[in-house]
Amino acid sequence: MTANKDYFTTAELSHMLGRSPRTLHRWHANRQGPPRTKIGTLIVYRKSAVESWLHAEEVNGGAL
Repeated sequence: MTANKDYFTTAELSHMLGRSPRTLHRWHANRQGPPRTKIGTLIVYRKSAVESWLHAEEVNGGAL
């Protein structure tokens, strides 16, 4: 189920990242991972926020 073209559901994001939904919930509990929004019982992740989070997680391979 797609919540909106601007948002990922937990299932969509977990599939995209290759992580389980439980891992996303654990990241949230530990204040890690991308920011999320809860609408009633539906948890969604704004695509632009996920992209920003991924950019912030990039690691430089080091100097040559």
